[in-house]
Amino acid sequence: MSAKDSKHMELVTVFETLNIVDLSIAKSILEGENIPFLAKNEVLRNIGGYFPLTPVEIQVGENFVPAALAALEDLINSQDAKDTENVEK
Repeated sequence: MSAKDSKHMELVTVFETLNIVDLSIAKSILEGENIPFLAKNEVLRNIGGYFPLTPVEIQVGENFVPAALAALEDLINSQDAKDTENVEK
């Protein structure tokens, strides 16, 4: 890997949500674990207010994916459970 390549890390989406509470929880968890992340589309979410236009994607560098997924596991599972409830209604 060249020096130029080492400066560029692929970002991977590990969590996606329209819910501001879930977003805040995810950010807090990752900050607590010292996992650097990017909240892609967060500005667009803020423009949309209570009716966001697009989901916010929490992205981490590819070498942080396992740690981020482990840290967010409970939140991801609770989000999946909520999605399943909504589909069944």
